[in-house]
Amino acid sequence: MKAKIYLIDFKEPKDYEECFKLQKTLLERSEKEGIGFLLLLEHTPVFTLGRRAKKEHILAPEEVLKREGIKVVFTDRGGDVTYHGPGQLISYPIIPLDCSVKEYVWKLEEAIIMVLKKYDIKAIHRDGYPGVWIDERRKIASIGIGIKRSGKKWISYHGTAFNVDPILRHFLLITPCGLTGINMVSVKSLKGFAPPISEVKQHYLESFKLLFPSYEILNEDEMI
Repeated sequence: MKAKIYLIDFKEPKDYEECFKLQKTLLERSEKEGIGFLLLLEHTPVFTLGRRAKKEHILAPEEVLKREGIKVVFTDRGGDVTYHGPGQLISYPIIPLDCSVKEYVWKLEEAIIMVLKKYDIKAIHRDGYPGVWIDERRKIASIGIGIKRSGKKWISYHGTAFNVDPILRHFLLITPCGLTGINMVSVKSLKGFAPPISEVKQHYLESFKLLFPSYEILNEDEMI
């Protein structure tokens, strides 16, 4: 029998801290009820620092962050510092894992690679460098996950950030993922146009279903 995963699709950009609290609430439900959730959304501008992050990887002074309207939030995902903002598709799968963590991360990357093919963009996995890459210098999506043990199962939370058409200059205010010498790119910067986020979400959902066939994706209104 397939595990039930409920899709929660936010239409407007959401505050990071608000969504982090929601993830924690849904994580508790997943533990107790054995169900899962898939959150698709955009965030309002924020720099998030993961468990391995160094504060000095935020390069901009506080007055610049205030001027740009960018919040700074420490969180418990893996990884270093990254940027979230409108024009970036965020995916937070809160699901009981049916595979190894390594395979799960690969599938999250592959889901985005499959979407990029729809727009004639070739992207790659890079061993030792989580995320989705165009080549060794250009990165188009970041990954930072959390994993919680629940009995004999592991449950995922946090997830991926896929650059469709965010404000790329905001990445210049940090050392993205703690890596120097890389450029963050987007569908818009590579192709000259930005597909609607709603369209990208649909492509992503199709890819997710293909890569995670043991889950049944249900709409939020079907949630008990």
